Amino acid sequence: LSEPRREVPTGTMSVQIDNFDAARDKLTALVEDNDIQVQNSSSNQRRDGTWLAGFQLAVAASEMETVVARLESLGHVTHRQITGLGLGELSRTDPDAVGVITLSLAEESTLTPGPDMATGAIRSSTRAGIAGLYRSVGFIAYAVIVAAPWILIATLVAWLVWRATRAARARRE
Repeated sequence: LSEPRREVPTGTMSVQIDNFDAARDKLTALVEDNDIQVQNSSSNQRRDGTWLAGFQLAVAASEMETVVARLESLGHVTHRQITGLGLGELSRTDPDAVGVITLSLAEESTLTPGPDMATGAIRSSTRAGIAGLYRSVGFIAYAVIVAAPWILIATLVAWLVWRATRAARARRE
């Protein structure tokens, strides 16, 4: 025995919103209007005051396309991967099935850092500059240590040659 294979629309969607409160209110109205079950939800307020929220929504397959279109109207869709939609008459979706959409709503982060991070760029740049200076001094010390014996040997050979040529001149005179 086997059941016929059926498609159940599922997927994920990320929407960038301008105002969390307004988007949450629109989502609440959408949930109530379309008899959507919220299976899971979470929210997080970032350090800069912007909000990020996640929802797992159970939606009847017959209402899935309408619900997805309304979710897209909440803001700017940054990611959408939903299987089983847009197939029209070719779809084998069971209208009685329940699909799940994982929705992420996020306000755009502000560009300014928090008060405790205001000097972070200056500190990291200064630290990188000092590290570069120490690295350069290390290379110079390494070059002196490696080259010093060779310079000493070359100087000794040059001195011996100079002394030998001076002694030879003195004998000729």
